[in-house]
Amino acid sequence: MSFNSLESQTYSQGWLWAFAVIGWSCLGCAPADPPRQAVQGTVTLDGNPVSGLTLVFTPVAGEQLGAAAEVVNGKFSLSERVGPSLGKHQVTVSVNQPDLEDFEALRQNGKQPFVKLNIPAKYTKPGALEAEVLADENNVFDFQLGRK
Repeated sequence: MSFNSLESQTYSQGWLWAFAVIGWSCLGCAPADPPRQAVQGTVTLDGNPVSGLTLVFTPVAGEQLGAAAEVVNGKFSLSERVGPSLGKHQVTVSVNQPDLEDFEALRQNGKQPFVKLNIPAKYTKPGALEAEVLADENNVFDFQLGRK
């Protein structure tokens, strides 16, 4: 091995180490996510508990975190690990549909594969439902949907 190739190899390794140190030091540079909060509550349609829905919490402020919760038997719950962050959220409703495998299984058994919930369109868009998630509070939200 010649002196020039040894010098070039050492020079290249030096740059690799420099990039590694810079990259490692920047790991702590990223801002931490805002803290999330546990939320729970109920969802009724014309006074009756519903299933087959997803509630989507979308933060009003840009730097906050949203979340989505599945509604089963009129109830939803998200732990602090996956719940929305503090602040005001627009809440929208979407009707769950089966994935392709479940769709085929339902269809082959003669069952209706699509959920038929007549949720008014206003609940599927931002503005009809809101929730304010507070720190150190029991964040319980009861959403009463109506067809009227």
